[in-house]
Amino acid sequence: MKNIKNIDARIGLFKSKQEYQFYKAVLEVFPNFLVIPNVALSAVIDFNQIQNQLSNEEKGYFFKALIDCAVIDTEDGFKA
Repeated sequence: MKNIKNIDARIGLFKSKQEYQFYKAVLEVFPNFLVIPNVALSAVIDFNQIQNQLSNEEKGYFFKALIDCAVIDTEDGFKA
């Protein structure tokens, strides 16, 4: 294996300046909530509860999709 410890392969969490501005705006609107950017759709919606209502194409998209910002209520079991 090559020695890669000197390579910084990290990427920014935001894909654009507009995405970061949107995140900041959501933080201002929901100051008492936890706001997490770029969250997998599958992390906030229970696939097992909706899978029978989705086409095969929609099921494939479900596991690839990201939500720009998830607004989490920390007082309600950390539900988005």
